[in-house]
Amino acid sequence: AGTSVTSLEPDTYYVRTKATVTAFVSEAHSVTVNAFTATPEATPAAVIDYTAEQLTGLTPGGAYTVN
Repeated sequence: AGTSVTSLEPDTYYVRTKATVTAFVSEAHSVTVNAFTATPEATPAAVIDYTAEQLTGLTPGGAYTVN
């Protein structure tokens, strides 16, 4: 079973498996966390046809909010 770690800054970290009754602690292994830049989602080109009461131009199954 693995363990998740969140909110790490980009850097190199050294990790090891802890010792148990039947095994010593492991050697240290380096893990590099790279910088991440999120790509914003494109704004949908929604079109409202008030006469037909239809909204088009949205992604099927997408979740939207109106401010």
